[in-house]
Amino acid sequence: WIVDIPDVEPRELLGVDSLGAYADRVATGDRVVLKTGWSDREGRAEYRDELPRVSAELARWFVDRGVVFVGVEPPSVADVHDLAEVTEVHRTLLAAEIVIVEGLCNLDALTSDRVYIIALPLKIDSGDGAPCRVVALDEAPSPTTGLP
Repeated sequence: WIVDIPDVEPRELLGVDSLGAYADRVATGDRVVLKTGWSDREGRAEYRDELPRVSAELARWFVDRGVVFVGVEPPSVADVHDLAEVTEVHRTLLAAEIVIVEGLCNLDALTSDRVYIIALPLKIDSGDGAPCRVVALDEAPSPTTGLP
């Protein structure tokens, strides 16, 4: 799911209510990308210092719903200047084996709210994260051919 959250404010704490109608659509095994337009700020201090964040409540909701992937445009799902917040949100998601992909861009090029996502991380031994190339196909692949 590409969840469009327009007009996000600096330092906004995103909760379940931020998902709007998507909150009723997300099911076990789903992948959720939060489209906030925040990547437009890349290269400016506010991109890192004033990012909208996934609340602890929303992180727990992702776990309870059985989400397997959370993607965001900011460089983190939580405030990088608040160790308690960043630790709680990351631990909540990672303890449930939810893949976190941060720093996504070009989401405005997508025309559908359901896409097929491919994330290709670098293989880093003993690492806790890695840069990755993320590709989104607007049309899901056919179950029989694997092609859109």
